[in-house]
Amino acid sequence: MRHTLLTTLFLFSIAFSYSQSNYKKGYIISNETSERTSGYFKKVKWDFSPTAIIFKEEGASKFERIAVDKLKEFRIENESKFVIARVAFDPSNDYENLSLRNDLNLQETTVALEILVEGEKTLLKYKTKALERYFYQLPGNKIEPLLYKRYNLVLNELEEIVFREKENTAYILQLKQNISCNPNDPEEQMPTYDQESLKSYFVKSHLCSESEALSFVSTYDKATFQYIVLGGLSRSQLTAISSGYNPDINKAEYGEENGYFFGLGLSVLSPSKKISFQLESAYYSPYSSEAMIIKYPEKDFENPIPINVDYSFLRITAGANYYLLISNDLSFYITGKGNLDFTINNDILVHPEIIKSARPRESLSEEERTRRGRFRAIPASVSIGFGIRYRRASIEVNTFTDKDLFRADLESGMNQTTFQLSYIIF
Repeated sequence: MRHTLLTTLFLFSIAFSYSQSNYKKGYIISNETSERTSGYFKKVKWDFSPTAIIFKEEGASKFERIAVDKLKEFRIENESKFVIARVAFDPSNDYENLSLRNDLNLQETTVALEILVEGEKTLLKYKTKALERYFYQLPGNKIEPLLYKRYNLVLNELEEIVFREKENTAYILQLKQNISCNPNDPEEQMPTYDQESLKSYFVKSHLCSESEALSFVSTYDKATFQYIVLGGLSRSQLTAISSGYNPDINKAEYGEENGYFFGLGLSVLSPSKKISFQLESAYYSPYSSEAMIIKYPEKDFENPIPINVDYSFLRITAGANYYLLISNDLSFYITGKGNLDFTINNDILVHPEIIKSARPRESLSEEERTRRGRFRAIPASVSIGFGIRYRRASIEVNTFTDKDLFRADLESGMNQTTFQLSYIIF
């Protein structure tokens, strides 16, 4: 009953946090009517500039999917704001297969631009898997791209073709001419072409010109809540030792047993995408095995004593991952976790001869003389591991420190290794 309640509370916390984080109040402005409509957004954890939104008008019963080119503007209350505009930018890939040309090939397209700083000098952002582009807008003017391009310079060094990565930083001149408070200062510190640096530069420009500006919390600046289903295989082995004067006499080594597990998890991914924190709950299938103990090898070699174990549990895990980004979709990570195991099934049959060697028989209760049916209520362990994540899926291997299962006169250690598959469902 207690473990059922724990599982129910864990699932309820996931459902509650999902409802709190996945539905956001805000508004949209339609292209057709230019009217502002208040309502709620669904699934607003955009890693990239959205091409569509899921929105429900206040009082409506259902959400609907709306392509961004049907809108002029939309905003999530107290968070991010987007405008939809036809803008020109170079679509070259920033990360793979860099262009061999340094000149920009500007192409116009209609996209959703996230406003990072809004005021007399507005900064906007567009992001896809392949690129990040920034834009600016001055009062009464259209949105202009901040010109930038990464490319490969081809060199012939010692009769060998070599590629050197270079940058076209034409945006620096644009900032000097249109945004800077000190356009004639040759020592002015100019920003790099990234969100944090550009956003700081635009905010400082408003401050020095004593103009008002609104800095938005970017959807890319926030931690991301992720809800996970998980499962996998485990390999476990148990060793039990009598805590008597000569424990080597009464040592039982159980066989390695394979099992399975499945469960749910909640993860919080940092804005940098390099660190995440997890809370997981999983059910582990029973570990069932039998060991034979030779109590007195010189006398009773032909009369070994059996100890049977049948053990299953619900594991609650809290841990963290550190990611080494290989590409936008692929990363390697290391993980560390603390684990508490809530016993579900705890049958163990111990022969009275084993208990008697640890304490005088007259000090044992009737139950202790025949059956030892109690494990530690919540044995704990620590695990470390590594894994690979590709988009929403991940594979990881973990190894655990030994955990002591038995109470009183039997000391034990269960070592375990797991192979885990996880998938982010939303």
